[in-house]
Amino acid sequence: MRKIRKILACLFAFIVMILGLSFVKINNIAAAEGESVIETEILDEIKQFVEYGQSDKLRKYRVPGSKAEYNSANYLKAKMSMLSSFKPVENQSTKDGVQSFEFQSDIDGMTKTSQNIIFQKKTETASKKKVVLSAHYDSTPLSMFAKRDGETGKIVNISDGISENASSVATILCLAKALDRIDDLGFTLEIVFFGASNNSFAGAKEYMKGVSDVDAKNILAMINLERIGVGQYNYFYVNEFENSQFKYAKNVLSNFDGFKALQVKNVLHTSDSSMNGLEYSHIGIDGEHALFMERNINIINFFSGFYENLITPGIKEYENKNNVTYTGDDSYDYIIESCPGFSKNLANVYAGIKAFLTDDSFVSEMEKNNGSEEFYGIYKNEKLAVFVTILVFAAMCFVYILIFHVLQNKSKKTLNDNNLDKIVIKIAENIGDDSKEISELIDQKLKDDTDNNDENDKNDD
Repeated sequence: MRKIRKILACLFAFIVMILGLSFVKINNIAAAEGESVIETEILDEIKQFVEYGQSDKLRKYRVPGSKAEYNSANYLKAKMSMLSSFKPVENQSTKDGVQSFEFQSDIDGMTKTSQNIIFQKKTETASKKKVVLSAHYDSTPLSMFAKRDGETGKIVNISDGISENASSVATILCLAKALDRIDDLGFTLEIVFFGASNNSFAGAKEYMKGVSDVDAKNILAMINLERIGVGQYNYFYVNEFENSQFKYAKNVLSNFDGFKALQVKNVLHTSDSSMNGLEYSHIGIDGEHALFMERNINIINFFSGFYENLITPGIKEYENKNNVTYTGDDSYDYIIESCPGFSKNLANVYAGIKAFLTDDSFVSEMEKNNGSEEFYGIYKNEKLAVFVTILVFAAMCFVYILIFHVLQNKSKKTLNDNNLDKIVIKIAENIGDDSKEISELIDQKLKDDTDNNDENDKNDD
């Protein structure tokens, strides 16, 4: 009887193990299928946004202030209006989710009109905290990067703006649909599609005009998407130093393949000033989020590329491969065929942001003091910057003088009298100088060496 019970127990354990392995396998398959579904959804949103396959494209060349940009804004407004829990923002500058503004064109100096599209999913709690999720929807002006036919002079090989920035727009639209089904996030989620980004970030500047100091303190974080698909790796940027928000973001994103934190040592600081008041700029702070950083608001900026070399200036997408963004190759067909990991990168960013917004620790982590005000205050305080510069210069001078004296003393020690005599004799022999003074010096040197050797022999005996 006991043997039968043992056999039955072993059989039961074996069945449980098989079922467990099957369950894990099924879950893994489901996860893979889920990821594939997200990739497909985002790609479909991209094609809809850029009117892929259509001959008459009303949203093509979405340059700041153009009719196509205006049509794109209306399209985004219509898409967001289809969601039940997201409502158009209404305030002094924004009507029915549209914040219109005028700006001066960087190209021709003319005054033009653009618009930001702003929708909110409000929280049912008493919390006044808010998260801004954003991407710009306009594309680069043709005259900046377009190629012209040598004979006709007509613009050819035009970019469709898939990487910059239709892929980010599509990813946010998919996120909005997913988050629309969640009852309450515990904070207000505001989705902003910025217009006229390629005109000195005019849309973000207009938006920030309406953000008071009280409003800024209530913004937990600004999450920005910029060129997130084309690139060897997914990157995120939080700050110039490892504060608590950086460590939290790194911990959350470690659950997803391919995410890397931008290392400031791997990007070249340029002489151009950043919008957050710094006297330098780099790929990590190239975007609307820099304006939020200036107001001491947490930011998480997502982008893709290859920044694994010691110094990588500007945009770099793949190792040993030409860039796609800002070229005529920035089209749907070319990217799908020639840019490995494109759809996976988009799905990765989608999953990473969703993980942040639904994580129980997100609010408490974002409410911690990020230390940015103290850190960047050094760079923004001109008097302090001058003082620090003087101290650094004085320290460098001190080190230079110290090194000079050390080397000088070492040289004196090395060039003792005997060595100096040998050098003089060698030089004299090389130049053929047989003067009486040199001959006497050589004779004396030989005599001294002989006496020293005799003295040393006596000591040895």
